Amino acid sequence: MAAYATQYADDDDGDASIVSSALYLCDNAYGGPEEGGWWYPTCQLVDLDEARQMLPAHWQPQFSVQFGLQMPPKEFLAHIEEANLILDHTVNMDRREIDSVLSEGIYQVCWFYGMPHSRPINKPRYE
Repeated sequence: MAAYATQYADDDDGDASIVSSALYLCDNAYGGPEEGGWWYPTCQLVDLDEARQMLPAHWQPQFSVQFGLQMPPKEFLAHIEEANLILDHTVNMDRREIDSVLSEGIYQVCWFYGMPHSRPINKPRYE
């Protein structure tokens, strides 16, 4: 599953001096019927109270202010990897991968620049 620190792809809009992490329910959403149908990735931000029930008490969403760095500190990424391993061995254990038509999504901690929000902000258009 997601035992690594994932950066969400559309981070261009975020403040590069702030790196944060949050718990998401990630899945694929149906985009439309063009060319036999197409799908796009979605990540719905999980409520903080719900996140606290899924992860151990010592794990909390992280924020890190950085100046002039291309990547977050190693400790920050290790914290996210640990959370994703916990999720994979608990709540994601019986969930199907998001590529499955029967998937109801998987829980994953992702990092990104700026403050957390559900993604994508706008539904992508077929081109």
